[in-house]
Amino acid sequence: MIRRRLIILVFLLFQSGILRADNKTLWDEAAASYDSADYIGAVDKYTKLIERGLGSPELYYNLGNSYFKSDGLGLSVWAYRRALKFDPGMEQARVNLDYVRQFNIDKIDVKGGGFISDIWSFLTDLMPANGYLLMFSLFWWILGAVAAYMILKPKNAVWPQYLLILSILVVIFSVSASVTRLKHDRFSRWGVLIVPLAD
Repeated sequence: MIRRRLIILVFLLFQSGILRADNKTLWDEAAASYDSADYIGAVDKYTKLIERGLGSPELYYNLGNSYFKSDGLGLSVWAYRRALKFDPGMEQARVNLDYVRQFNIDKIDVKGGGFISDIWSFLTDLMPANGYLLMFSLFWWILGAVAAYMILKPKNAVWPQYLLILSILVVIFSVSASVTRLKHDRFSRWGVLIVPLAD
């Protein structure tokens, strides 16, 4: 039994060494394909490395360069974004991503809705919907506490009334902002078109 496990362990170690060497060979072949202007071949080889379970910012960066050189603008944007997910500080990927975005044919031009609409958009873009819901929860409890204080200690103090009014306004604003933010996040996700023609 121990001998069988030892044989399996030796086989797995040997196999992983072969795979590592094979991956290194495939990486070198992909780089050679790119250097010889065979960008589609480079894409195929880098894609095989990804299919084998490898993933690194350099791999996706090189894949993005290969896609860009083979006129796959949408896929190059995807690959550069993947590289930045692995390493958000990878400056080469960020520069190339900004460069590739200049080649977008059909850019979406969003027109402003006016002064008040612009202010509302600015306020709702300050934080994600969860932040506004947290603000709602906090001020909801403050509202309840102030209302309970005013009922239990009916004095002529002015500060509970101001705090009550402020809490009501913040609760209304936070609910409205979170609903607007959720609608914006849910229905206006921009994507990358990776097919040559869309209907």
